Amino acid sequence: MKKQHKVLLLLSVITIFIVFLSIGFDQLFGSTSDWLGQHIMFPDYFRKLFYETKNILPNYALNVGGGQNIFYLSYYGFLSPYILIAYLLPFINMTYYLIGINIIMVIASGYLCYRWLMNNRISFQISLVSAIIFLLINSLLFHAHRQIMFVNYMPFLMLSLIGVDKYFSHNKKGLYIISVFLMIMTSYYYSVGGLIVLVIYGIFKYLEINKKITLKNFIIDGFKFLLPMLLGVLLSSILLIPTVFAILYGRGDGVNVAFSLKDLFFPTYNINALVYNNYGIGFTSIVVIALVSGLFNKENRKLSIVLIILISIPIFSYILNGLLYIRDKVLIPFAPLFIILISSLFSNLEHKKITLKQLLIIVIGAISLSLIFNYNNIWFYVDIILNLILLSLYLIKDKKIIAYVGIVLIALTSNVIVNQNETYVSKEQYNELFNNSQEELIKKTIDSDGSFYRFNNLVDNTSLTINKVYDLRYYQTSLYSSTNNSYYYNFFNEVMNNAAPYRNAIMLAQSDNIMFQTLMGVKYILTDHDAPIGYHLVEHMESFSIYKNDNVFPLGYASKSLINKDDFEKLSYPYSVEALLKGIVIDKKVNSKLNTHIETLDVEYDYELDDNIKINNEGSKIIVDAKETSNINLKLKETLENKILLIKFKVIDAPNCKDGDISIKINNVTNKLTCKQWIYFNNNHNFEYTISSNDPISEVNIEFSKGHFEISGIEVFMLDYQYVESIKNDLDIFNVDMSKTKGDKIVGNINVTENGYFATTIPYDKGFTILVNGEDIEYEMVNQSFIGFPINKGNYDIEISYKSPGINLGKALSFSSLIVLIIILYREKKYKI
Repeated sequence: MKKQHKVLLLLSVITIFIVFLSIGFDQLFGSTSDWLGQHIMFPDYFRKLFYETKNILPNYALNVGGGQNIFYLSYYGFLSPYILIAYLLPFINMTYYLIGINIIMVIASGYLCYRWLMNNRISFQISLVSAIIFLLINSLLFHAHRQIMFVNYMPFLMLSLIGVDKYFSHNKKGLYIISVFLMIMTSYYYSVGGLIVLVIYGIFKYLEINKKITLKNFIIDGFKFLLPMLLGVLLSSILLIPTVFAILYGRGDGVNVAFSLKDLFFPTYNINALVYNNYGIGFTSIVVIALVSGLFNKENRKLSIVLIILISIPIFSYILNGLLYIRDKVLIPFAPLFIILISSLFSNLEHKKITLKQLLIIVIGAISLSLIFNYNNIWFYVDIILNLILLSLYLIKDKKIIAYVGIVLIALTSNVIVNQNETYVSKEQYNELFNNSQEELIKKTIDSDGSFYRFNNLVDNTSLTINKVYDLRYYQTSLYSSTNNSYYYNFFNEVMNNAAPYRNAIMLAQSDNIMFQTLMGVKYILTDHDAPIGYHLVEHMESFSIYKNDNVFPLGYASKSLINKDDFEKLSYPYSVEALLKGIVIDKKVNSKLNTHIETLDVEYDYELDDNIKINNEGSKIIVDAKETSNINLKLKETLENKILLIKFKVIDAPNCKDGDISIKINNVTNKLTCKQWIYFNNNHNFEYTISSNDPISEVNIEFSKGHFEISGIEVFMLDYQYVESIKNDLDIFNVDMSKTKGDKIVGNINVTENGYFATTIPYDKGFTILVNGEDIEYEMVNQSFIGFPINKGNYDIEISYKSPGINLGKALSFSSLIVLIIILYREKKYKI
């Protein structure tokens, strides 16, 4: 067996050993966090969309979030080479495919690191040990089962570094260009850091090769070096250009963090960016020794200084995080540059270019600095002393193998601990989540109803199915994506006032808000508990049931009832929600009819308290203290039949993160307020609830999480559901032709009985083309979020199609760049050195 094959086998054994140790036989190599809800669901949807449309480059995702530009989802692997390969393997479940491909990605990253170091004339032993240390950085394997996009570009980054070496040694550009292209297509967000790594590496490679440098030559040669990188970027324009447009239009308000100049520019002792942290790079203390020892070495001094500046001055992290926050996750692409310093440390030890005195100074200095800045991770101090002992044995006793094995074992231990400190998806949980009964019920329902409608899955733990598309005929209102249609995001949260049951503010959850469901056309729901009012049982299997409501709105409708936007914005909740159902909100002067059927309710009740909860009235505030999750049961003196109960109040102050989040659940509807220091603080101080049931409401059960609550401004309202379900009778219905509605196109017809407006529940965005009886017409925003347009009495065939902004430019740039690449590859082959 060749040496390189033995290395590949060893790296594979180490990786699989850690994976098996972490998950055993009963769990999947995937986190219950975003891995399952996003990183599996979206690629599965992309593949379904391809099989349905036979289009590798669709523009629109009608099945999620009410309908979204598909480039809002590109972060999750749209057009990624990994996912495109899966298109060829329809017989492999996407979950298991991605588990396998991510393990292979980790192994490939380690192996390519080894090849890269060997190509740079690093000895076999040092290349192998350094590659193993790289394989064992905590972020690499950890995010292979959590936030895949943090690390899945790494094999292509390593190939790019090898490509840079070939550029300087043989003036070959092909590998360099292609690897940059693949890195961007895999993870456009982290490729920015990857490109900076290539620039830094290219500069130091240039300085190493050229002993005499003039500014003029440096600029000229630097420009030449950047050209292949630029071509790789341009090749990926088919993804980048539409994604940039989508980000500009779709950045929501999920993160609100303010920084002072001091926060951004004042250096910090940011050792967490380097060691152990799986949301940093995740080395052990060997990287600290290597980083500081580089300052003693003329060859590596500049690189050490650059990396110290990079990790210690927050502005760089802030920029790489897209000006959203300061987090060390964006430094993961810089791991290969630290590997250069680690391999150099070993090389200097081997050639006695570093002394025991220097080692002692480095370690004592690192310990002292860490104590001064109150770094209290005891493992770090144990780790760095162990590494000092191992390196001292190397220097004094020439115990090279013992030192290498010990250093690797420390890294292995750290990696095992991090990967075991994870909540993996159990096979039992996975099978329950994707229960065959659920899928069978949904499929049976879809097969029996050929019209267009939306579906909600309200089975417990909806956060994990928030992006699940069971069938291309399954359309839903929910979405959990880092970018989304900002108009729809605002509508969902601030206009319809849906409850916020999860920590993450960008989660647009499945909702049992009957007002929202009615407007958005949620005709069917799957649930394992009671359905909202207006839904009746149609199918049942095991503990799951399908409920149907025929009185929800269609995808499009026409109405003569119009509301001026300024008048609408003066309304408060819940009157604003009622108005959306009664009329179409437009930005034109019209005579708004804003009479209401909502009644203010003065609730009379008896109540029972848990022993673990205390309630006090303090003027305008109610103070609630719950020692643990506790309940208050209100028994209403007057039973409410066929009514919608609307409740709102304010939770004045958010808790500190040492105390955790707080939440209040009322009759199975939950609102959560996250702790104030959390980086994704959801700012959900206004708790609104839409409570409904087909059974008479005689009790209201309020569940408080453990915590301290200060509540003010409690208001309770009531609305007769018979009025809500009657509204549809006044609408002219847009009948969707499902045989022609596919991919980026929606086709249907409508008979308009009176002049007015045509409104849809398709979120407004740039890129739509609307043909009415074959004539291209202008559209506008209606109902604060959706596309619509004026319409007169008559019969109309309507076709709505979508093209992502920037897609034509992206295609043109990618195609032109491909021609240039082919010419370059042909010339390199023709003039092979």
